[in-house]
Amino acid sequence: MSMIEEDQLLGNAQHDLFQKGTIMSLKKLLMPILAVALSASAVVVALPAASAHTGAERPAYFPNGVRIDASEWITSFTWSGCGSFTSSATIGATPQWIQDVVAFHANGIGASVYGLSMSGSGSDASLSWRNSNGARGAYLSGSVCMNWLTWYLSMTSSGTALYDGTTRTAISSL
Repeated sequence: MSMIEEDQLLGNAQHDLFQKGTIMSLKKLLMPILAVALSASAVVVALPAASAHTGAERPAYFPNGVRIDASEWITSFTWSGCGSFTSSATIGATPQWIQDVVAFHANGIGASVYGLSMSGSGSDASLSWRNSNGARGAYLSGSVCMNWLTWYLSMTSSGTALYDGTTRTAISSL
């Protein structure tokens, strides 16, 4: 075998090794990317459906034993940073008036909370409704949103009523 033939043979072998090396390098590069993509898709599929949270209630009682309650409910937040809420104030008799107030506080550095028809700015927002028509309840619902700097959103609902000349307030919070 001549020197030229040996160089050509060696060159072909080096070329083949280069191609195999490139393919191996691409495999080494693409495998971790593919693994991360598959893991991320598994996490998205494994995410639970939206759940709801109910607050801890602390009722109040009027002197004659009539009870007033405040309650609240909020869904888990979606990727958009928004969730639905409901709050209520109810009483076991017919009051002169009854009011439901719901307040939100965003916890975090630079955290903020906002929603349709809420008053407040920055990390606090609230909403209220008063019935003076003999109704035994006042109810609020809507959407509340928070920015990505918020690590926890607290919610407090208070129900206040004037009944038989006395005012009492029940509280629920989460």
